[in-house]
Amino acid sequence: MNDVFDIHNHILPGVDDGSSCLEESTLLIDKEYEQGVRNLILTPHLRPDMFEVSPEERVEVYEGLLSAVKDLHPDMNIYLGCEVYLNKKTVDCFANSANRMLGLSVVLVEFNYGVTFSTMVELLRKVQDQGYSIIIAHVERYDCLRENINNISILKSMGCYLQVNCDAVIGKNGFMTKLYVDKLFRKHSVDFVASDAHDIKRRVVHMDKACRLVEKKYGLDIAQAVFRDNAEALFGKKG
Repeated sequence: MNDVFDIHNHILPGVDDGSSCLEESTLLIDKEYEQGVRNLILTPHLRPDMFEVSPEERVEVYEGLLSAVKDLHPDMNIYLGCEVYLNKKTVDCFANSANRMLGLSVVLVEFNYGVTFSTMVELLRKVQDQGYSIIIAHVERYDCLRENINNISILKSMGCYLQVNCDAVIGKNGFMTKLYVDKLFRKHSVDFVASDAHDIKRRVVHMDKACRLVEKKYGLDIAQAVFRDNAEALFGKKG
């Protein structure tokens, strides 16, 4: 598949628990390119008391990475986003455009895995009230969604976009998670599949393998939607 988007990863070096250095980031970008990715949105963590690199520093590191890899793959577009751990401390952080996706009115959020569904909805509505569209990262991880799949329908009715990780699609996170993700696909609830890649050894890039599996199980149209078309519609056609 051409012009694949990876909208969630931790390839920006030295800012969170992802890539540790420029060399590792370069190797990860090579893997993304080999696997068909031509639009890469870097999404470093923002999480109070854990990952608190300032937005300004993230931008500086991003610009340094672009400079270092500009001749590596000239036809790859690399953008800056952010994965925000959403709670009461961060619910108002999106006024700073560096905490959004490409500086647009789109945000990528994650939660504590044990968050209650009522708290999740409350926080999401507060963000929506500020005028932002929301992508919920790795929806396969939250207990309140796994225990009641009907909650997925509520999130979709709210207008939230749902992202699952490649490793969950291909079974790297266990059979039960793979089964749950299959249910999400069969409910037509998955908007994006992304790598959530962190490093070159443990949490690697599996975009191609996940794409092939999605196409085989659910058809080419679904694969194109979750790996390219939905991102093009939300962020604008790149390249």
